[in-house]
Amino acid sequence: MRVKPHREDVYCVRAKPGDNRGMSSPARPLPLRRLFAYLIDSLVIFAWIAGLTAIGMSWGTELFDRLDPASTKIFGHAFSFTALTLPVVLYFALTERSAMRASPGKRALGLCVAGPDGTGIGLSRALVRNALKFLPWEVAHTAIWHAPGQPFIDVPTASFMALHAGALALAGLYIASLFVGSGRTPYERLSGTRVIARSA
Repeated sequence: MRVKPHREDVYCVRAKPGDNRGMSSPARPLPLRRLFAYLIDSLVIFAWIAGLTAIGMSWGTELFDRLDPASTKIFGHAFSFTALTLPVVLYFALTERSAMRASPGKRALGLCVAGPDGTGIGLSRALVRNALKFLPWEVAHTAIWHAPGQPFIDVPTASFMALHAGALALAGLYIASLFVGSGRTPYERLSGTRVIARSA
């Protein structure tokens, strides 16, 4: 009796030997291929940011004017996390744990996300993967919103610079790890995931 593949495995796993419609091998895809996939996904993120900016310009200024400086920072950070960071994390997590096992950018470049055994990942693993992936972004947001004075106008404090330097260093480590060894990033190792390439 032939076992039918799980729904989430159809996109990446070969149906039978010699069938090139599935994934090739667990070998790492080209780093630039992953970076281009992220650039495609960034177009979706930029569209979302543009929508948030339009909404913020229509009613956000009046709301912020009613708050004292301390409340403005707290509310602003909470709003940016809820309206920006969280949706972006969910965008990647939900698409990478879907039947296609890939965000639109990864699908366009012939990539998908796999767990330790090479099959699809669950929602919890996908959330951990992408929460860690966007940790540098959120650290930078935290530094911006809670820095003394006005961001990008007043002279930054040492703690502000340290947080930004840490966020940039971590982001740089993520990118550099694509070009070293197996090409797995720290957030992939911690979440037990990897990106694999489909065969032609």
